[in-house]
Amino acid sequence: MEKTVSKRPRAPGRLLSTLRARLIVLVLLASLPALCLIIYTNIEQRRQDSAEARQEALAAIRQVSTGQTNLVQDTKTLLSVLAHTVDAEDGPALTPLFAELLSKQGAYTNIGFISPDGMVLASAVPFKPPVYAGSRAYFTRAVESRAFSVGGYQIGAITGMATINFGYPVIKNGSLKGVLFAALPITLLNRQLSHRPLQLGQFVILADNSGTVLARYPHEDEWIGTNLQDSELAQLLRGGENEGHASLIGADGIPRVYSFIKLHLSRESSIFIISGIPASVVYAKADQLLARNILTSTMVITVVMLLALLASERLVLKSVKELVSVTEELGAGKRGARALPDMGSAEFNGLAASLNEMADSLEEREGE
Repeated sequence: MEKTVSKRPRAPGRLLSTLRARLIVLVLLASLPALCLIIYTNIEQRRQDSAEARQEALAAIRQVSTGQTNLVQDTKTLLSVLAHTVDAEDGPALTPLFAELLSKQGAYTNIGFISPDGMVLASAVPFKPPVYAGSRAYFTRAVESRAFSVGGYQIGAITGMATINFGYPVIKNGSLKGVLFAALPITLLNRQLSHRPLQLGQFVILADNSGTVLARYPHEDEWIGTNLQDSELAQLLRGGENEGHASLIGADGIPRVYSFIKLHLSRESSIFIISGIPASVVYAKADQLLARNILTSTMVITVVMLLALLASERLVLKSVKELVSVTEELGAGKRGARALPDMGSAEFNGLAASLNEMADSLEEREGE
């Protein structure tokens, strides 16, 4: 007697156990290239938007650097003319001249003269001697280099205001007679920055050699005088490049795209101009495009899947169900069950013909 081995039918709950599930998978696979194209396009768009934002920020701070350079050059010219015209031996007698210059210039908080030993001899702003300025960066740099110098952030000993000072050595017959100085208020730097149009969330910072903030726009008082060496911007200050870009996360947890320029003002002095734009602003256009494309693609895929399901019911599943029904009837002993000759496609017609032939053979065998 021949042993019959029956195969266990696949559990209907398994993935891809039905034709409908397989049709859905086919639709999704057909949509996969479109989804990959959307992701690739978004990556390229983000790269392009980032490059454009960085170039725009760099162009903006180049304009700022031009303004700062002109301001420094004007100050250098003023002090140079004074160095070649005033008599350093006059000392305190220079006060009226400085006071007149200060009233006419308007940009500075003070103009004065310091002796080689660091004591202030003359000042446009009245002061009570003695006032020592020998430890100020602009003075020591002017004495050491015998050239125009730029200091860092400081609080004026005479004015009590936050300033950045410039120094120019007065040299007669090869001998240092003293150092002229001009004090530029930090508020002026902030006003210059405020004239620049900025993007949403963008800010611009001016910092000196040591990383101390000289100005910031939009202006926030707590930033002025703080040092950036302990912030995420420290790597920009320590780099040797004169300009560049970086993507960093701020102390507030906000990712930003930074652009910076290192502006050389004198032999030993330079300032940093840094612009920061939130990454959400930089990539807003790309993110909106991605969201729109994903939404559109999802809607299209959903419609295609619905149409595929509706069409499969009529074009495929209906014929399959009829053939399955015939086989079930034959299995139940109804030898007269037959499939329709025209099932809608050549494949199903061939399957129906084979099924009918098998049914005829069974019926004839049982009849015999």
